[in-house]
Amino acid sequence: MRARAVAGLRVLDAADARRLLPLLDDPAPAVVREVTAAVLPSAELLPEEWLVERLGAGRPRPVRIAAFRLLTERGGTAGRRALTVLRNDPDDALRQRAARAVRR
Repeated sequence: MRARAVAGLRVLDAADARRLLPLLDDPAPAVVREVTAAVLPSAELLPEEWLVERLGAGRPRPVRIAAFRLLTERGGTAGRRALTVLRNDPDDALRQRAARAVRR
């Protein structure tokens, strides 16, 4: 239900990135994916340190993927930080995703 609500806000172009940000920590992967899609156009407005914290190995995988996507969307130092953090990540898929992003 939460994922559909976020998707509805995104479709209506009524997604407020700052208000949706806490939902990036939602336990449901579908919610995290929808929030990521909704806030991606506003990635530069999101707090970099908060996103970098969500790259940590102790976080759920969907949260880590979302943080990576948002940080790389921001580009610049934020994107480089995400790539650096994930370079030696224990999650092989995330490590490979970061390696592919470096090559682009």
